[in-house]
Amino acid sequence: MLRLQPVSAALLCVACAPAVAPPPPAPAAEPAVAEPTSAPADAQRYTETAPTRGDDGSELFGPPQTQGDPIPMERLVAAPGEFAGKVLKVEGTVRRVCQNMGCWVELEGRGPERLRVPMAGHALSIPQRAIGKTATIEGEVEVRELSEGEKAHYAAEGMTATDQSVSISANSVLVSR
Repeated sequence: MLRLQPVSAALLCVACAPAVAPPPPAPAAEPAVAEPTSAPADAQRYTETAPTRGDDGSELFGPPQTQGDPIPMERLVAAPGEFAGKVLKVEGTVRRVCQNMGCWVELEGRGPERLRVPMAGHALSIPQRAIGKTATIEGEVEVRELSEGEKAHYAAEGMTATDQSVSISANSVLVSR
């Protein structure tokens, strides 16, 4: 008969005991989700404001324009203080439109001047198809320097006219065909 020493018996019991499964690992903590900084390239980036279409193919975004003839953009850019706080019309070629929401356009005059045209209160969304077309903008002239943060924000959306102090807060935009 086989005699086991007490130490051998203890080892034999431990070695033959059924293995106890280790507890399952704790579920991984949900990673912090960062807010997206830009929409994917193929996403619809803004909801377009439905324009009123003219018989000539033009599109009016916002209410009908009530001011007289547009003033030359070069005059506005040369003497912005003369027009600060006034509602007027200016005309030029749309060179850029906000890539995210259509909430601003960059207008080019006959010369090298460019004008920032944010949509008043983000009330209008101008479509990308306006680029290269003539636009008549009606709104209030604002004269102030942009902060560095505003410049960076506009530049990230594609604007280049960030170094001047004059802009028109547009409440109506007529895009010619």
